[in-house]
Amino acid sequence: MTPEETAREEIDAMLNHDDKPMNRVGGRTASRHLAAGLRWFQRRLVLMTVFVWFGCAALADDAPEILWMRGGAGQQVTSLDMSANGSLLVSGDIFELVKIWRLPDGVMLRTLEGHSNVVENVALSPDGSLVASIDAGGTLKLWNVQDGTLRWSVTAEFSNLNLVRFAPDGLTIATSGGDKIVRLWRVADGAFIREMAGHSQPVQGIDFSPDGQLLISTGWDRLLQVWRVSDGLLVGTIDNVFRGWSAAFSPDNATVAVGSSRHVRIWRISDGSLVHVLTNHTANVISVRFSADGSTLAAGDVRGAVKLWNVASETAQDIYPESSTAVMTSHPVALSGDATALVFNTPAQSLKLWRTNNPSQLGTISAYNYFARSVSFSPDGRLLATAGAGERVHVFRTADGAPDPILEDVSPTIGRVVAFSPDGTLLAGGDNSGQITLWRVSDGQLVRQIPAHAATPESIVALVFSPDSTLIASGGADAVAKIWHVADGSPLRSLSGHSLNIYTLAFSPQGDLLVSGSGDTTLKLWRVADGNLNYTLTNHTDLVVSAAFSPDGTTLASGCFDGTARLWNVTDGSDVGTLQDGFAVRGLAYTSDGNHLFTAGAAVFPGLRGTLRIWHLPDGTNVQTFSRELAFPTTLRVSSDQRFIAYGRYDGTVVLAKNPLAPPLGPQLSLQRSAPEWLLRVTGISGTNLTMQTSSNLVDWSDANQFPNPPNTLDLPLTLDSSRRFYRALQR
Repeated sequence: MTPEETAREEIDAMLNHDDKPMNRVGGRTASRHLAAGLRWFQRRLVLMTVFVWFGCAALADDAPEILWMRGGAGQQVTSLDMSANGSLLVSGDIFELVKIWRLPDGVMLRTLEGHSNVVENVALSPDGSLVASIDAGGTLKLWNVQDGTLRWSVTAEFSNLNLVRFAPDGLTIATSGGDKIVRLWRVADGAFIREMAGHSQPVQGIDFSPDGQLLISTGWDRLLQVWRVSDGLLVGTIDNVFRGWSAAFSPDNATVAVGSSRHVRIWRISDGSLVHVLTNHTANVISVRFSADGSTLAAGDVRGAVKLWNVASETAQDIYPESSTAVMTSHPVALSGDATALVFNTPAQSLKLWRTNNPSQLGTISAYNYFARSVSFSPDGRLLATAGAGERVHVFRTADGAPDPILEDVSPTIGRVVAFSPDGTLLAGGDNSGQITLWRVSDGQLVRQIPAHAATPESIVALVFSPDSTLIASGGADAVAKIWHVADGSPLRSLSGHSLNIYTLAFSPQGDLLVSGSGDTTLKLWRVADGNLNYTLTNHTDLVVSAAFSPDGTTLASGCFDGTARLWNVTDGSDVGTLQDGFAVRGLAYTSDGNHLFTAGAAVFPGLRGTLRIWHLPDGTNVQTFSRELAFPTTLRVSSDQRFIAYGRYDGTVVLAKNPLAPPLGPQLSLQRSAPEWLLRVTGISGTNLTMQTSSNLVDWSDANQFPNPPNTLDLPLTLDSSRRFYRALQR
């Protein structure tokens, strides 16, 4: 725990907060107010409001500094596991990714990348510190939950349909699958221990007994086999348990639940007798999980139905209904130990959360089921709007990744692209209906809909406001860029000339030009005033999907599927530079000074890959490259204040990260505990002259100390007395 977090924890435990926010003023003479009233309160306790940004730790130097992620379902989640206390969830999916999620808010903590095949099964260690994952190629990997690092990787199986489980002591891993053999592995180093062969058909369910002495396996050969873990001896076989699709040991070590065709059957290990038959399913039950006390069993079947069974009474609570058309190849369910939380995927491929404290309302923890196609910051950087592949528009708070209470509930409107107006008053969305929808940011009310294009797939995939917020341009499948008056929705221009879909639009900073990029490999530069075409830019060789003007409007950057970003002179349309990204450039953005360009590149084989590159434009050098947490980025934006970068991913994930080139915020103040005293730490001050001021009322300030050319970090002892004081730091 950092000193700032320790201070906050101690203060929160002892005192009420003064919730007056800190005041931030930009510029070199910036000041930051820190409400730091000092009171005599019992044993001279300090009252101070401390703001700490809680985000996801970057996995390594090659990952951007992630603030939060709203994870996507990635089209199909193949496996789930949950910590016993219900606070952590791990998932595997068809995009070769393992994801770690925080519950109950569904924030995604990190992505574990490295598999080269579909991740078929995942498991959390009993203490929640490790994740084991196995893919369809038989590769078994062990990861640290805390930092996402890979501990080891081995070839564990030689077929698909693979499974993985931890022993209760966390020292051994069991795997099995299509090659019919159960194998044991040492957690410490991935060393092979032994194999247990006895099945004649693929194994579909394995589990350790809670005491760790036994391991059961079942599969398509209708056998339930019981193995002794210590030496691999087969100690029992129950014949004709029906074709097993899943299995779980009961917490009392006495019985095993086997999911089969339309039933869950529970067998007593000691004598092979059938104890319970849970008979309310209409299709193969391919996932079963017991609660910690064994009284409840969660089950999911291939029709999408999820049920919570009372084992003793053999009665079910229907959590999610079956689908008459769905046939799910995987339907994992994850149950907390106390049976108060249940996570599962649905036929629509969204991740759902059910909780006993709100049983009638299913929460959705996945942002998008397919790719997150569009992101847009509000001008003040407070909100991030997102759109997926024809799914609903989401609006998140940048501060914590929580849904915005106003705009998140405007409606379940589908969208493919979103944009905030530069004046911050409107949010626009476009989708396959061909309509542009405008909402008022202040209250989420619908302002108007503009019938812009014919309804068709990819009808609107590009949407942008003019800098003065009076116009909005749209483009998509009809290859026509259209400009509309925001005030009344009336048309201003219809710009024809492309032969294939328009994928990107951008206004110049002055608002006099509009650029369109197309699947026909060209960009066109249009004059807004009369609709005339200035230039057609032709050096790309594939789909042009991103474009942005430099802040001064003299240069245009474009990104293409051909693996390049090109720079163009706006005055004469000449090609003035090529940046070799190597991946399809799905998004790009300038820094506010125009000296650097971000590019988001994406590749799909092998696996979802991506890069976030920073280019120094005066010499065209790639000064920084990030490759982690970038599983096929689909779009990229930088906030107006340059603090944040945001991007969507093909697996449906939305990511907010710190801008590594963000300008310094000026002095930063925090509270530190250095027993027996409290310190006021001032950072971000090197190379300047610092003046510390105090006030009793936040109005009248007086100089307390001056520090010519201080170090970057300064610790100042706090004098404790009965008065209230506020502190601020000024750079002069």
